Amino acid sequence: MSQQRFNELREQYKKFIYKSYDVSENDENITLTYRYEIVGDKSLEFTHTLLFEKNEHFVASAHDVKFQNLVFHIGIAELISYYKITCAPLIELEAGYISDAQCAWFSKLFFKGLGEFLFVNQIETTQDELFKIVSTSPKSGCDPIQLEGFSGSLVPVGGGKDSAVTLDILRDSESKVVGMSINPTEASLSVMGQSDILGNPITIRRKLDRQIIELNAQGYLNGHIPFSSIVAFISVFTASLCSLRYVVLSNENSANEANVVYNELEVNHQYSKSFEFEADFRFYCSKFLVEGVDYFSLLRPLHELQIGAMFARTPKYFTHFRSCNVGSKSNIWCNKCPKCLFTYMMIAPFVDEDELYSIFHANLLDDDELLETFERLVTPELVKPLECVGSYDEVNTAVGLSIKKHNENLPKLLRWYTDHKEVQVNSSLLKDFLTPHALPRDFERILRERIARITSIPKNI
Repeated sequence: MSQQRFNELREQYKKFIYKSYDVSENDENITLTYRYEIVGDKSLEFTHTLLFEKNEHFVASAHDVKFQNLVFHIGIAELISYYKITCAPLIELEAGYISDAQCAWFSKLFFKGLGEFLFVNQIETTQDELFKIVSTSPKSGCDPIQLEGFSGSLVPVGGGKDSAVTLDILRDSESKVVGMSINPTEASLSVMGQSDILGNPITIRRKLDRQIIELNAQGYLNGHIPFSSIVAFISVFTASLCSLRYVVLSNENSANEANVVYNELEVNHQYSKSFEFEADFRFYCSKFLVEGVDYFSLLRPLHELQIGAMFARTPKYFTHFRSCNVGSKSNIWCNKCPKCLFTYMMIAPFVDEDELYSIFHANLLDDDELLETFERLVTPELVKPLECVGSYDEVNTAVGLSIKKHNENLPKLLRWYTDHKEVQVNSSLLKDFLTPHALPRDFERILRERIARITSIPKNI
């Protein structure tokens, strides 16, 4: 049915237009406003806003002409939320100019970033068939702005264990660290509040046009977008306004692993967290946006198990972090979704049972209602849950470590595992320093030193 609806909407709506952007600024806020239109029998118009709450970290004006290209590019990244409603075959950029090569760059990002959207909706198409991107604005220069004398790091914080580990590692850095959160949850603010290296965090309010909800209810298309690519453009703009040298992400190596192959496309829920996107964005940023801001993921050389072991050494975050999308608005663990189970499994080998219970208020490995999710996490032949979860090797090793930790009286899911699978532990997942990565030398040194200090692994493992 979705393929049919996809075809119908593309016939009805032929063109998506990025119309314009505006910048307004006062002593308290910077507001970016974007306008889009989908042209059809009955055209659809959308207004999208980003509100940056200013604090002492902002040292430049968003009205400065040199930042306008960054503002314009945020609008390109953001348009995907509205484009997917009808998947119009043509995307026109009226708000500013980019070259054909830049259009091709965004075509790759949007197509791979919409892989899960296409899979879930069972839409069969190719990148060339899905859309053509053209810039209809008068040609202008594409040289990046030159920014010098920047120092310090901007850290996007979502409130999960990964960003908490990044903040803890950066305690070993001698430079300034600033936290940033988009539509901050209670967990993201609480995690930043627990850090002893952050000052006043930067908060950004991202507001989608409410028509999206209404159109989804009417049967227009909906699904996953490459949200982390939007964060990339917003974070580079924010770092530039705050004279911060580094944008430090918390994406681990397993973000590179696809969930499923569909229509010859590797579908990766975490595509815009992968090293492929990171490398593409680093190139694009330095060539077309700004020289002087360095975007990279601090945790890229690590496996999820190493991050879990590091997190186990930061008990001050235990009751503050959340990695559950279902319960994010109410700041709870739903304890029924793949993300909750995966997070539990990654820290279970390294945290004692009482502390685990204080975090989740349940033993997720003893919940037989989670068996189907558990099987999909440990079985490569099945479709891995479309969530930010680790590799099959990491999950199976975590299971093996937990089985050794329990020794006997295994909870239900571990007991099922011993009955159906061979228990294996890949010890290299606790020692590796993986490549490729983009860490600057000082950050690589800090991370290697931290890995060497992992001592919270149970003695019987």
